[in-house]
Amino acid sequence: MKSQMANDVVQMCATDIRPFSTVDGSGFKAVAQKLISIGAQYGNVSIDNVLPCSSTISRHLESVVACHKSELREKLSSAVNVGVTTDGWTHTITNEQYITTTVHFIDKEWNMHAHILATRQADEKHTAEYIRNFVAEILSEFGLQKEGNVFVTDNAANMKAAFCQETWIGCAGHNLNLVMSHALQPSSGDHPEYSLPEEVAMVIATCKELVTLTKRTNVNRKLDTTLKQCVSTRWNSTLTTMKSVDTSKSQLRAVASDPQLPKKLLRLLCDLHDDILEGVIAVLTPFETATKVLSADKSPTLHLVLPTRFKLRHHLTSQDRDTTAVAGLKHRLSHHLERSFVVSPIHAAATLLDPRLKDKQELLSDELKDQGIQAIRQMMKNHSEAPPTDDQPEEPPRKRAHLDVAASTSDNFFEDLFAAPEPSSVTTDELQTYLSTAGEVVGDLMQYWKHKEVAFFAIIGGPTCDIYIAVLINIAYPP
Repeated sequence: MKSQMANDVVQMCATDIRPFSTVDGSGFKAVAQKLISIGAQYGNVSIDNVLPCSSTISRHLESVVACHKSELREKLSSAVNVGVTTDGWTHTITNEQYITTTVHFIDKEWNMHAHILATRQADEKHTAEYIRNFVAEILSEFGLQKEGNVFVTDNAANMKAAFCQETWIGCAGHNLNLVMSHALQPSSGDHPEYSLPEEVAMVIATCKELVTLTKRTNVNRKLDTTLKQCVSTRWNSTLTTMKSVDTSKSQLRAVASDPQLPKKLLRLLCDLHDDILEGVIAVLTPFETATKVLSADKSPTLHLVLPTRFKLRHHLTSQDRDTTAVAGLKHRLSHHLERSFVVSPIHAAATLLDPRLKDKQELLSDELKDQGIQAIRQMMKNHSEAPPTDDQPEEPPRKRAHLDVAASTSDNFFEDLFAAPEPSSVTTDELQTYLSTAGEVVGDLMQYWKHKEVAFFAIIGGPTCDIYIAVLINIAYPP
């Protein structure tokens, strides 16, 4: 049955000029399932009696949008505050500009939700005031103009200025991309000490030329794994390009001897230094892993910014076995990591609220830890001064909730940092009590704090969990 369906899908895509990926879409699958259900109920009916025409569909657009918008507003009404991510982009074909706004929030059951509120055309000049009003209008439509909202954007001056009066955090994923893009560009204006090694610059340039040439000569079609073009707006695309060349270099060398192909292809392959290519890929791959870790959409990531910086710093430590080119690249990346991957007290606060990380002295300097504690205390103070909600008990029971300890499911990227430390002394202050208790093995961070609502009511704000949302809201968005 599937084989016959595959043939029919091929025929559909060819007839209607649609991509094969159409069948992977959840919308297509929902419609297909609906058609199967109709067939099961009414038998073999004509498709003309079931499928509406395009003009009928267009007439239903507004009512469908209004229905979904109303449902989403109802769902968002329970959010104490939200994390707002917004970004501008330009359509490559029409050159029209758009702004997308997304929100994340944690519900009372400690589940994280992510919703794209709107993608709208933004033709006017993107001044700070224009962006601020643009996003505010969207938030207002969904009843999300809340004082505790956290705004996450890239580090463009207009974005930072737009939300300078709000709690603003620079996107960690974007910051990592800045580290990579700046470090891999030919040195310009940098101190000679941090210059990009010539061998590295040459291997990057060679890989880019190879991709361009193989696409232009249709050699790319002959490869089992096609070469990937470097695109400035796609995160880690230089690494993607080099990986694709490394995977296909043997096959490229085999076909390059064809006399009908340009001699430049063979020359570029001769210029490709395999050891340097593999060495550069090894240095850059953890940055790709880190970007993926920080770009989670259904789980909080703010507490992982400091561990990410620690892991990358350690990875870039010079080793005796490093070649001159690799050592130079590490040195340059370390320089840009310190410049562009910025951390703040709110990152420290989030790290402290992960029981696996709160005692890791290698992550937090004494100064940054103190700033993180002050940030949490200020949020606790703000919460205690806020009007009580119907969900808050006046005097929460002072007992610990039971927690089923599970093995950590975190990415191996942070495995060594999640080990439990030795216990220390306990004090009567709730925050100090939490900070001084032994670290725990936590399988799901959100479920950990769900079980700790009673034990640490003042820290997380009780059932409304608004303080925790403020510091553990998702900070990064997918590239």
